[in-house]
Amino acid sequence: YLFPNPCYCLTALTAHQRTHLKERPHQCKQCGKGFLYKGGLVSHMKIHSDEMPFMCSFCGKSFKRERNMKKHECCHTRENLYSCSQCDKTFVYKATLTRHELTHSGERPFLCADCGKGFFSHAELLKHERFHTGHKPFQCPYCGKKFTQHTRTHTGEKPYLCSEVLAEYSDPRYSSC
Repeated sequence: YLFPNPCYCLTALTAHQRTHLKERPHQCKQCGKGFLYKGGLVSHMKIHSDEMPFMCSFCGKSFKRERNMKKHECCHTRENLYSCSQCDKTFVYKATLTRHELTHSGERPFLCADCGKGFFSHAELLKHERFHTGHKPFQCPYCGKKFTQHTRTHTGEKPYLCSEVLAEYSDPRYSSC
């Protein structure tokens, strides 16, 4: 029977053995996350910095990591995209395509342990679970009120309409036609 490739030095063997022990000797002092290699920790430390030195040459969006900027630029160049086999949509990230393909199959593999409702993504499930737990991680810096979700502040999405205002606009007296 075949043996796996041997390590080229004792340091490499020691590092390899850590993968079996789940040992992570390089710890982030800010969040406690552990890494097998020092290089992983150095790369990780960028998430704790406000510095974003890599800028998209198309739209000016900034990134902490060059690889993230290069991946983002694919949405402008339309290169190396992942295509849906069911429709004409394309995606920069394979994970986004995988989640999108669930919309065609109707599969919702992420199930809520409290009510059994299914979701397309783990992120959507976590957002839903906040309604059961009452956890409100987002706080208004002006009034201090807490919220379960906050992303619409940045996306501009406004899915809720006031029925009274809507009725006012559908009143024929205010019609411009």
